[in-house]
Amino acid sequence: MFLILNRFFRPPWLDSKEGDLYDFFKKKFGIRIGTIELYKEAFRHKSFSSPTNLGNNERLEFLGDAILSSCVSVILYTKYPEKTEGELTKLRSRIVNRKHLNQIAKELGLIKFIKHDERFNIGQTSVAGNTLEAVLGAIYLDHGYEKTETIIQEVILHNYSDLKKLEKTDENFKSILLEWSQSKGVSLSFDTKLKENSKKLFSSRVMIDNGEQGFGEGRSKKEAEQNAAKEALSLINKEAKPS
Repeated sequence: MFLILNRFFRPPWLDSKEGDLYDFFKKKFGIRIGTIELYKEAFRHKSFSSPTNLGNNERLEFLGDAILSSCVSVILYTKYPEKTEGELTKLRSRIVNRKHLNQIAKELGLIKFIKHDERFNIGQTSVAGNTLEAVLGAIYLDHGYEKTETIIQEVILHNYSDLKKLEKTDENFKSILLEWSQSKGVSLSFDTKLKENSKKLFSSRVMIDNGEQGFGEGRSKKEAEQNAAKEALSLINKEAKPS
């Protein structure tokens, strides 16, 4: 009888915040929390300071990242038997990239549970997407691989991912450029560094066979390299067009 009631009502020993977390996972993921501390850790960003020095969610994020990539690979392999390895890799990268995961995390409503330093705006960072990965890591440890894969398929992919749209979208310019360089047998490297007299702006040059082929700037190394790769691809496409 207790187990039956526990399926529909939050356990009475949980405080109000834990109860809200319990209800959230039941509503959004269709699961009952087994080990509450595991999920509380999943929402604890490294910037959050507590008097008891509780652990942050980085280890769970590491685990969730691997589980997400593995499950998405299996799901795509089964769903698209006609796609090549390269096509599957591209689609998987679009699903698991930070921009897409941030969007899913926000739509799910994960942000309201994240514990972090209130001095910075997590809405302008990848904290939400990273937390989603940590949550998947917690679900895996609490419920196992099979249940986690089901949640990724039914919640992450079915409810919050437009696969047809993602198939047509590719913003990973660096990945595209890397594939192009490998197909052409040319060397590719990025010369990325912090700009002089700046503590926040990076610049990056794309070097193809030791010649500069694109330039970009950004607030992070990744952003600068993406912008440089985008310019390099634009130049390559122009050169490829007949005059």
